[in-house]
Amino acid sequence: LHVYFIQNGVFNARKKMAKITPFLNFPHIQLYADDLSLKERGIKKEELESSLLISSMEDFVDLLMEDETKVLWN
Repeated sequence: LHVYFIQNGVFNARKKMAKITPFLNFPHIQLYADDLSLKERGIKKEELESSLLISSMEDFVDLLMEDETKVLWN
């Protein structure tokens, strides 16, 4: 399972936000944050949960194109 934070969703990827804490307990869940969204909102890598990967929108599109991928927007 891949969880990708984009636009204002990246605010939830910060350490001081408890919203992603439940995801951190499952090793099969990979968390990503969009690099441009982070930059536009002035969020630095040091503010993010350590297990979260910073990724580009191009990487996100590559994930979408993988076989048997289902996308849920929220």
